[in-house]
Order: sequence, then structure tokens, then C-alpha cells
Amino acid sequence: HEETSVNGLAAGHFANTAQRCAEFPVVLVAQDTTVFSYRQSQMEGLGPVCGSKRTQGLLAHSALALTEAGTPLG
Repeated sequence: HEETSVNGLAAGHFANTAQRCAEFPVVLVAQDTTVFSYRQSQMEGLGPVCGSKRTQGLLAHSALALTEAGTPLG
């Protein structure tokens, strides 16, 4: 849907995660970057990844907030 955005979809989740994190003096954030690569013939409109003009794709960067005991916060 044209009026839908990633930020709009995630806004409530981000706000709730921030609220949960505010309850702790220390919050750990585990993060990961994943490359989704496709050959040029498979997709259109993607950018180059992995330093190659022949390989196009997306980078996904995820993060998970945790308490020091390892309880996930969001």
C-alpha cells in the first residue's frame, strides 16, 4: 500500500521497546547485518552488494535489546 512505510509499521514496536528499556540502567543491544544477494536477472531496482556490480541485493541490519540477564526487550 502506497501510504505504508517501514517506519510507520515499526513505530509502535520501537516506542514499546524504548519504554521497556527505560526500566533498566543497562541495556545490551545485539546486532547483525545480513546480505540478501540476487543475480541481476532475478530482480530490478536493487543496489550493488558485496563490492560487485554483477550482484545486486539488500542489506538487512537487525538489533535486539536485552537486559544484562539476557531477557529480550524488543
